[in-house]
Formats: sequence, C-alpha cells, structure tokens
Amino acid sequence: RVDALDPARPTHTQEVSDLTRFADQDLLKGMLEVQDRLVTTSQLTTSSLSFLESLNHYVGSTDEYWAKTKSLLKSDDKAEKSFLSESTTALRNKAQAFNAKFILFDATVKKAAPQIKSLVAYDDLIRSMDPRFAKLR
Repeated sequence: RVDALDPARPTHTQEVSDLTRFADQDLLKGMLEVQDRLVTTSQLTTSSLSFLESLNHYVGSTDEYWAKTKSLLKSDDKAEKSFLSESTTALRNKAQAFNAKFILFDATVKKAAPQIKSLVAYDDLIRSMDPRFAKLR
C-alpha cells in the first residue's frame, strides 16, 4: 500500500494516517512479539546445546574408556563418531544458523521501531495542524 501512494498527489494524508496506524498498532506489536519469542527460543536452544555438550563430554570420556578397553580385543576405527557427538554438532550448526537469522531480525526491529514511532509522531503533528483530519483519530 505504501508503494501505491502517488508522491505527486499531496492529498494522501488519510492513506498515510491509515498506514501509520497499521504500522504502529499491528506491525510493530507483531514484530516485538516475534522478537520476544525468538529470544526465548534462542535461550532454550543455547541451554539445550550446553546440556548436550556437557553430556557429550561425559559420554566422550566414557567412550574413550570403552575404546581403550575394546582396543585390547580388536582394532578400533578412529573415524567413528558417537551418535550423541554427531547430534550435538548438528544442533550446534542449526543453533548458529538460527542465531544468525535472529540477529538479523533483531537489527531489523531495532531499525524499524524508531521509524514507526517517528511516523506516528508525524501523523499526530499533521492531525494537530490540519483541522480536516483531527476528527479521524
């Protein structure tokens, strides 16, 4: 709708006002809500990853002990990784990708929020200066 506004037509105050109201009430609220949920998800992911890495370290120590014990009986494949180690690595990679996207979204919210607030202030100023639009509040 913003792209459809005609800059040559100066009487688009009502449309700008409607878009401002949408941006302030719906868009910004939704962005902040999503941001809160992403922060929670990121914290859960970090916590889970930390737990799995600790568990992997513990199991790795146990695996090392069993590998030494097995080596007395047969040769061991050094390239073999435990399921937990592979899962932890996969989760770490996914968490890093998620966090990179979250950081990008967070930067977008931090950039857009002041712009929306400025737009609301501009709209309020226009309404206070132009009596035709004062009743549209």
